[in-house]
Amino acid sequence: MKLLNICMHQELLHLRGLYLRVLGYNVVDTLGPASAISLLRSGGDFEMVILCHTVPLSDKLLIESLVRNSCTEARTLELYLAEPPVTCGMKVEATTEFQPLMKMMVGRDRGPEPANGTEYLNDIGQRRQGFQSVH
Repeated sequence: MKLLNICMHQELLHLRGLYLRVLGYNVVDTLGPASAISLLRSGGDFEMVILCHTVPLSDKLLIESLVRNSCTEARTLELYLAEPPVTCGMKVEATTEFQPLMKMMVGRDRGPEPANGTEYLNDIGQRRQGFQSVH
């Protein structure tokens, strides 16, 4: 799975990218929204776009719009902390939910391949609900 990882802080970007690569994801890291916007406009082929909680809300909405228009199969995963999420993508609390969710997604790869990004995230959403009800 090819991921676009967007963050405003170099350290967070590096750590998240490294973690995702260790899990086996193909990750493109972008520091700030400008480079992410450029990649999306040039036809970057991503299956998921991760919006860090450090990305300004207005930039999150712009990036989400570009994802819907240029990467129709891609989905957004919005990390949040104190501010409420603003996109229509999957909302994930940055400190407690991100790592378990990404591990579950790796486990998902052992089953039949989903037809597209929407089916993939629907399946992950169901797994996430099951995980949250157990913990």
